[in-house]
Amino acid sequence: MKILKYIFKTIISLKFHILFLIFSFKLSANQNDFEFEISGNKNTDREVIFSIIDNIPDNIDDEFSNYLLKELNDTALFQDIKIRIEKNKYFIDFKEYPVIQKIYFDGNERFKDEELNQLVDDLNFNIYNEDNIKNFISELNLIYSSFGYNDVKINLAKDINDQNLATVYVDITENKITKIQAIKFLGNKDINSLDLAVKIKSKVKKLTNIFANNNYKPAQVDVDRQRLLNFYKEKGYADIQIDYNIEFFDNNSVIIYFNITEGIVYEVGEIIYSNNIQENNINDILDNYFDAAVFDNTIYNISLVEDIEKDISDIIKNSGTQFFEINKRVNLNNSKADLLFEINSSNPVYVNNININGNTRTQDFVIRRELDISEGDAFLVNDANVIRKQINSLGFFENVEVKQRKLNGNLVNIDINIKENQTGTFTAGASFGTLDGITLVGGLKENNIA
Repeated sequence: MKILKYIFKTIISLKFHILFLIFSFKLSANQNDFEFEISGNKNTDREVIFSIIDNIPDNIDDEFSNYLLKELNDTALFQDIKIRIEKNKYFIDFKEYPVIQKIYFDGNERFKDEELNQLVDDLNFNIYNEDNIKNFISELNLIYSSFGYNDVKINLAKDINDQNLATVYVDITENKITKIQAIKFLGNKDINSLDLAVKIKSKVKKLTNIFANNNYKPAQVDVDRQRLLNFYKEKGYADIQIDYNIEFFDNNSVIIYFNITEGIVYEVGEIIYSNNIQENNINDILDNYFDAAVFDNTIYNISLVEDIEKDISDIIKNSGTQFFEINKRVNLNNSKADLLFEINSSNPVYVNNININGNTRTQDFVIRRELDISEGDAFLVNDANVIRKQINSLGFFENVEVKQRKLNGNLVNIDINIKENQTGTFTAGASFGTLDGITLVGGLKENNIA
């Protein structure tokens, strides 16, 4: 029954991917009649799906044959496809990749079979081809490395029956967990290494913290680099540069070296605004705001800039203007950061959907209740930073990224992509394999405030 279940599940999945399910079909295109003669199918229903074929030709020609070949190849379902034209027929013969009916795991102690089968489902690993195999092995390695297993060996073997159904055997050699022997900070002059060590999650086990988890996790080190960058930038080091390298030892331990070029500390210099909204005379209010604010000897950082931006935005909203945008610029010169806020009118934009992605443990409603915006509300470009800060205030997430996608008319979708703090569970580990790492928020590039 299990085998039949897997076969049925696979066939259902194929219906969502296959462009061309095989059979002999006679097509009438306008007033011209021509036929498709198909052969070589073993695991597909004998029917035709032309939904993604945009252009049905009026006549048989080589151009359509090339188009059809490309569309079929793009599915990654077929090892080989041959198309020929004879008389009034397209003859299509192909060899399918094997369909996976069952996967057996051996040697996996860290993860249960059920957990690894969940990964198989998440990756849609149901066709046995080279790209799917590479992707599966890569994701499995990433999951293991997120728990400190960096010397994992993964080998796949297969048995294929007469129906071209594959039974796959995954042999895993986990080996030992890689341990962090030491973490060294090089090049830091103004901030001492002890303060930097507190800011990162990678740890070294010592007498003072014998319960620390000192597993070496490559993805965590990259997150730690971002944490250090953010820490320096909040202290005014806008030019900070940090990279790292790993030294490996035969006893399966590593030393992590963070190479730091601190640069100088920037203070807030001149702050200028440019109000280009003709029908809104709020210059006096803005002048009063900047006159009352004290920015002398204030350390420059992105949080301060975003706070000023929000204050300006609130002033404009209270004046009755609903749609506008604020463009921010920074000029770094002689240890001073001069800021320009340019206020422009914008077209009306409304929120269509708010999509939350990446939350495997935190319920959607927990995140949504922190937001001051919902579907149907007016949306400003500058609202993205506000949304990010509101979600970060929960303290649950390693990273929050807010993007807007323009739709037809004056609608946008808001995509909130989050990475939850790692807890050591399988789900958290898997997230490292499915997300693109850490996105730098608030970085400076080409004199623009990102």
